[in-house]
Amino acid sequence: MIFMIRLPIAVLSLLTACTAFTLVSASAQAQDAANQGIDEVSRQASQLEAELGKVKETSPEAAELLLKLIDIYHEHGRLFGLIRSGQLFIASHPSHPQHAEAMLKLIDGLEAASRNNDTIAMCRQFVVRYPDHKRCAEIEKRLAATLNQGTDRLKTAEAYAAVWQREPGTTEGQQAGIRAIALYNSLQNKAGYTAAAELAEAMFAKLPTGEMASHIGWQAVLNWNYAGEWAKSNLAGNKLLGAKLTLDTKTARQLHIYMAENYARVGQRANSVESWKAARKIEDSSYLHGRQITEMYSANAKG
Repeated sequence: MIFMIRLPIAVLSLLTACTAFTLVSASAQAQDAANQGIDEVSRQASQLEAELGKVKETSPEAAELLLKLIDIYHEHGRLFGLIRSGQLFIASHPSHPQHAEAMLKLIDGLEAASRNNDTIAMCRQFVVRYPDHKRCAEIEKRLAATLNQGTDRLKTAEAYAAVWQREPGTTEGQQAGIRAIALYNSLQNKAGYTAAAELAEAMFAKLPTGEMASHIGWQAVLNWNYAGEWAKSNLAGNKLLGAKLTLDTKTARQLHIYMAENYARVGQRANSVESWKAARKIEDSSYLHGRQITEMYSANAKG
């Protein structure tokens, strides 16, 4: 009986030991395979780097070696090697047929390494050098997104405006335009308000009838007003009214108030009276009534 109890325990211990050995062996083999892969990448890169050191950086031979290094480093996520090789290739071989592709891979490396200033500079170079490249729109978006992480609101606004200019009919392009208007406005100076108003008018002209068109048209009115451009604000207001878009009651009333005030500022008293009347039709008040009477007196008008 004692022998029958001990035998299963011994067998179980033996089986456990065998299983553990098998698992350790498998793990070791997997690690060896991984190390061999890493070593192979390093070996290839080292060999290419050594060959590169024997030729002139601007030679065709160097170009081919650098391209191979860029591909290896890019594929295996070797960021520092990718950045070093990419920068050297781009500076030494500006007219090479694969220059654009090398720049794109370098941008990937700079972005992954969070080197934002270098990413911004490289994206700008790419957009200027290859404006018709199939991936230019993507790079403009990445440029805007990288700038958005910083504090330069003007440059960020310009980048988002460029995204809209390239893709005015897409949702992403329109959202970029809205972001640009907000950033220009946040500068809180005449140049910023002017840029915001000009962009809003350009967007308004291309948008289909709808809620977004109403919002963008209103932004044009507001920002021209903030810039002190009374006549331009009212021109934008008349475009908004002429488009017969649906405006909420508060916005429609405020639009007529702004236009009434602006007409008065530029001496168009009769037009000011009509705008005060329009505002009163939406929601009257003693203040609006008083302003209308004042403008009627100034214009020597009756009504």
